[in-house]
Amino acid sequence: MPLPDAVPKPAGSNIYRQLSDKKLGELTNAEYEVVYENIFLNDTSEDELRRLALIGLARQSFSASSSGPIGQTQILNAITTSTGNKEAVWGGGTLSSYNINGDDVVFPKGSVWQLQGASIYVAGASGSINHDIWLYPSSEAVLDEQKASLLADVSSTASNIPIISTEGTFAGPIFVDDTINMWIESTGTFTSVKWQLAFQRVR
Repeated sequence: MPLPDAVPKPAGSNIYRQLSDKKLGELTNAEYEVVYENIFLNDTSEDELRRLALIGLARQSFSASSSGPIGQTQILNAITTSTGNKEAVWGGGTLSSYNINGDDVVFPKGSVWQLQGASIYVAGASGSINHDIWLYPSSEAVLDEQKASLLADVSSTASNIPIISTEGTFAGPIFVDDTINMWIESTGTFTSVKWQLAFQRVR
């Protein structure tokens, strides 16, 4: 049954035209974003906004709770080759991270993710190396340790170690969204340090 007095009628809805070949369970967040980013907030768009809300409610009713994981995981990779280099792996600034397939990482606007774990793989290590993860407000343009929170600080001579895991090496959970920057930093003598950070989407 169409929305009462809706204009345009369902057959003329731009939303339905864009999504007509999609099943509800197959609609991705990126496809949903494309639809709502093109709707103006005015009285002539009211019926399209109602349709958009209807689609959103339908998606939510068949998805997991927004207070827990919703079935989307992202593994970020970042490599540092110089001691003390700050490599942004989340948020503002120039991202140096890529996903497990080697593609650039794009997170949907407004989404929230939980950091599940982080590990490092060191090549050419000599002596102990210090590995840090920092959280920082995205409103700040420059990575400044004086305004950041140190999330993890591990010194080790090992070549492969967990920095953050679910086995009690930190007090979590750690959630990140559009308001957060995150960077990694390794200090010591090494050829390269490959970081891997696992995120689970929760909203």
